[in-house]
Amino acid sequence: MLKLSPSAAMTLGQEMRRQQVPESYGVRISGRKTPDGEVGLEISFAEEPATTDSVGEQHGTKLFVAQEVADPLASFALDVNAEPTEDSSTPAQLVIRPQEPTDG
Repeated sequence: MLKLSPSAAMTLGQEMRRQQVPESYGVRISGRKTPDGEVGLEISFAEEPATTDSVGEQHGTKLFVAQEVADPLASFALDVNAEPTEDSSTPAQLVIRPQEPTDG
């Protein structure tokens, strides 16, 4: 299953609080078609997983991974490229990276 780094979990938790998303919700990763026909990733907050989602909890964050992206993302981790600044002048950037051997 896609791994969630501690920094990504913290960043997503901050965003949930900023958007006033209830703490009972989870983070859902799913596929989304782009205008050029490619498949991109969509990160959203969801009360419940879809019936076919892979479900887990990492670093206190519920994670729902849609079936269509679960296998392709199984060896990857969601991480943060840049830590946000206190004044939000530099927002955090979520990135997908190969899992480190120690992550697995």
